[in-house]
Amino acid sequence: MTDKTTGSDDEKVGYARPPRNTQFKKGQSGNPAGRPRASQNFTTILDKELKAKISVIENGRRRNITKFQAAVKQLVNKAASGCQKSIKLLLDAIRAADMSSSSTGGHSAGSELVDDSIARDIAAQILRRSRGESDESN
Repeated sequence: MTDKTTGSDDEKVGYARPPRNTQFKKGQSGNPAGRPRASQNFTTILDKELKAKISVIENGRRRNITKFQAAVKQLVNKAASGCQKSIKLLLDAIRAADMSSSSTGGHSAGSELVDDSIARDIAAQILRRSRGESDESN
């Protein structure tokens, strides 16, 4: 096998000796754009957006809270004002939270029944108020 030369006689080209003009320049990467980022799925994007902070004014004070906290606050406020869709969503969320906490050992079976009856009583009171009935009918 003979050595090829490019330009000068002292610069040898061959195995593990590429020509100087094809080598990477100092400080230059072989892949300047880098590996492309993986596409994000719906859950990743949703999680990122729910954790994003926003600025709200609450009781005359500016606070930074997550979008998730803001959404829960709005849901609870709408449910308290008598919106039946919001009441149903809130009660479903409460039940789901109770189910997940009971599976991790958060509550005993007796306290779940008490919590469920309290949630039902609150929902009934809110429904009565939204219909204009008095709370004395208990």
